[in-house]
Amino acid sequence: MSASHLQLNTEYKNEFIDKEVPVQRGSARPQDFPQASGKFDPSTTYGGDFKTFGVERTAPAKPQHSTAVEGLPFEGTSNYKANFGPKTVPYERMKPRSEYQPNKV
Repeated sequence: MSASHLQLNTEYKNEFIDKEVPVQRGSARPQDFPQASGKFDPSTTYGGDFKTFGVERTAPAKPQHSTAVEGLPFEGTSNYKANFGPKTVPYERMKPRSEYQPNKV
């Protein structure tokens, strides 16, 4: 098949019929709107009701390191681990634990 027999147009391009649609503006012209006659007042009720007070900033409260004792080594245990021991399962497992078995080639 030669290149002259190929049609490189899509079905959409072949079947599309261009339609004449009049252009419509979606917004009204500015002169159609009424103009404001007063002056703009930029004050707000928040600005009028709530005033800032000259309160000095206090220093942030920092926690005291009550558990750290200088000179002692780190134990590596927690209170939870010391108070609550390991639990055992009160029933026998339905399926025995599977052990790792490498693939045999």
